[in-house]
Amino acid sequence: MARQSQFLSILLVLQVVLAAILYFAQSESGAFVSNEKLLDLKFDALNKIVIEEADKKTLMLEKRNNKWTLPAYFDFPASKEKLERVFGKLFDTNIGWPVATTESAEKRFKVAGGDFERKLAFSTADASTTLYLGTSPGFKKIHARLDGQTTIYGIEFSAYQASTKPIDWADQSILHVPREDIDAIEIAGLSIKRAKDKFVIEGLAAGEEAVEPEIQSLLGKVSSIGFQDVLGKKDDPAYQLGSPALELTLVKKNGQRVAYRYGKLKDKDEVVLKPSDSEYYFSVPKYNVDSLLEINRAKLVKSAAPVPEQNQESGKPAVPPEANKVAPSQVTPKQQSE
Repeated sequence: MARQSQFLSILLVLQVVLAAILYFAQSESGAFVSNEKLLDLKFDALNKIVIEEADKKTLMLEKRNNKWTLPAYFDFPASKEKLERVFGKLFDTNIGWPVATTESAEKRFKVAGGDFERKLAFSTADASTTLYLGTSPGFKKIHARLDGQTTIYGIEFSAYQASTKPIDWADQSILHVPREDIDAIEIAGLSIKRAKDKFVIEGLAAGEEAVEPEIQSLLGKVSSIGFQDVLGKKDDPAYQLGSPALELTLVKKNGQRVAYRYGKLKDKDEVVLKPSDSEYYFSVPKYNVDSLLEINRAKLVKSAAPVPEQNQESGKPAVPPEANKVAPSQVTPKQQSE
């Protein structure tokens, strides 16, 4: 009887241990998901986001006139699409089992007020919400704690998604022009104009035609210009835009002409771009400019294939007299006797 009681006691202890293991495994893995949101926020209601790193480096994004901007980055436009993609997903995150619920755990998981990986402050017209992000329990997971609470959760998010680098939030489509809006391209002394559903080169001589794949490649490059950094709104002699390394012009369907001047930074292997329709100066990848510098007449124009002459009576291609001659080896004995 005593042996049976001892066995049952051991079994009970094992059950308790197993339950505890399952509980903490679920807590860490986020296997349990409730319908409760981590943050009671809607992206469209926000008017400011401040991101702070552990080293106190901060970045502010602010919505003005319904457009997101980077105030400390020359008021450059921020990408609403990226902001909504990153933080909209965060706001939709459901919470699972708490990882910890004590103040002493805040430093251990690096979600304390003075010890964190990221501090995110979201502001609306009438309220502000602060979220601390800390250590990572696994791939694409991070510990999180709301300011004013002691409960710590493991959520699907990464610290790198909350970058404090302005270029990571800058609207990279600012220099893009839809292909269908481009009516002409002027580059290397050539004028390439839209003619119905394709582009043609003006001033071609008889027997010349455009190299269509090269024109399509050029169209792709000038319609989706990218940049590495925003240099500000002021010109600098070091940009050498007075004697640019390259100039090209896009003519839009509405008649607007946009000139692009590229200058090589003095004593540096970098290139600066100044579009005529923007107040900003941009640092752009050198290899993109090098590919545009390779554009010339020889690359875009080729000799057209000769067209066979037409027989005036039949309208069929004329057959050279030599084609009617029969090779000696093809002459039969009967043909020779005749």
